[in-house]
Amino acid sequence: MPQQSAQPETTPTDITPTGSTPAGATQVVKDGAVKKNAHEAHEEAAKPSPEPGVPTAPSAPRMSIVVIAYNQQTQIEHALTSVMEQTSADFEAIVVDDHSTDSTLSVINDTVSNDARFHVIERSENGGAHLARHTGIAATKGEYVLFLDGDDTLDPDAVQRLTAAMDERKTDILRFGLTAVASDQANEQLAKQVESNLNVSVGRQTGADVLRSVFSHEWQNRATWSVVDCAYRGDMARAAFAQMTDASLGRLEDAYEFFVLAQCAESMDYMMDYHALNYTFGTGISSAGSATAEKFGASLQGMRRTLDAVLDFARTAKDPDAKACARDFAHYVHDLLADNWSARLSLEDGEAAFPQIRQVWGDAVAGYVAAYAWGRRSVYLDEHGLSLGDMDRNGVLSAWEGYVRMCGDAAMSQKPADGVGEEDRAASLIDEGAQPLAMRDFEWMRAVDAQVEGERAEALKARIEQASKREAKRKVSQAERANSVKARVRSKGKRLLLKAVDVARQH
Repeated sequence: MPQQSAQPETTPTDITPTGSTPAGATQVVKDGAVKKNAHEAHEEAAKPSPEPGVPTAPSAPRMSIVVIAYNQQTQIEHALTSVMEQTSADFEAIVVDDHSTDSTLSVINDTVSNDARFHVIERSENGGAHLARHTGIAATKGEYVLFLDGDDTLDPDAVQRLTAAMDERKTDILRFGLTAVASDQANEQLAKQVESNLNVSVGRQTGADVLRSVFSHEWQNRATWSVVDCAYRGDMARAAFAQMTDASLGRLEDAYEFFVLAQCAESMDYMMDYHALNYTFGTGISSAGSATAEKFGASLQGMRRTLDAVLDFARTAKDPDAKACARDFAHYVHDLLADNWSARLSLEDGEAAFPQIRQVWGDAVAGYVAAYAWGRRSVYLDEHGLSLGDMDRNGVLSAWEGYVRMCGDAAMSQKPADGVGEEDRAASLIDEGAQPLAMRDFEWMRAVDAQVEGERAEALKARIEQASKREAKRKVSQAERANSVKARVRSKGKRLLLKAVDVARQH
């Protein structure tokens, strides 16, 4: 499932949660021809199709399916067909074209023009997956809601089985299973891994544990935050999206959406034995293989905006659990940033991208990113008994260590007296007066450096002591052997002396 945004990612966007319809959602196309506003589209949705044999729209659909698409002209027809061919007709489909620049919108209109259950919204500007979903759910009126991306497909029984399950379980969120479909051969193995990682159940949760079971590091086994493999109670989901930002986000935007949804939900259940979704994997940045410097640079901006949105929402929620989970999510984002920078980019691209990390995230986070990557490689060397020279012939580890010291010194010198760095707002702790998260991690890294040096000294001391003990034991063993030899010599000498005395007596 690719990211749905082609909007250039420049500087972090100021985020103010709002319940208004997102900017850019100005046109609604009904039956691929007549343009109407959102209110008129609602009214039209309740009217049956005048053409005989054409599916009619239910006046109060049990399920609303929000389909979003951006430049997916070759995949969107399959997605829409999988919705049209549902065994239950009791649904409405809101299809949002996120200002595609190819023929996606034409394919959408041609596919659904004779089906009154489908309502097409054409956004006037590209805003990404979050704004497309935000636009789509505002037009829904179903008892339950599903989200579908333009390159994914639904199982034919999805509406029927998920509606029945939601009726039976009385839950705000129902997470179901999915089948990951690799976009190409290079991603087949990783797609299997992703499928295994996403199809995880932690059992029914209620209250604060809905959020904590997904985002809290206190939970050893956590559930995923993917939004497309869940069915939602419609009123809850619409209320949750009304609290979300109407700004474009970017990478990890589904984590922000699920954070708000989970905070608003009273219960979440699992139905992992039923794979309702065929999930296309391999077209985004999380696919197999190396990332380009351009794509990595764009993801920096998106990750920053998404983390900003999560932290802003947690502040307004005034809930200790939300604040704690937001802090844990910030840790995850920093670690993911470090992983992608150190493992997905070539040495040259990584060197070129590091100034972007400093610019977008600030010195404290950049220092932590380099420290995290450097630390993991150093641990690998240590675990395999290798020296720095064995693995650093190209100088990458030395360069990373240089980044750590450079950024760390800069961040420490910029640290304000009260410990709150507004320039690193997205990385800051939630609690007022606390120091920046990445700054704390950098200081922790320095403490760990000292601890590691201490542990190395202790280990060396222990090895010396062990060697001394071995040497002492060897000396004792040598002494014992020498004493044994002396004893044998004395014994033999005594025998020889007695024999000599006997001989002398005989003569």
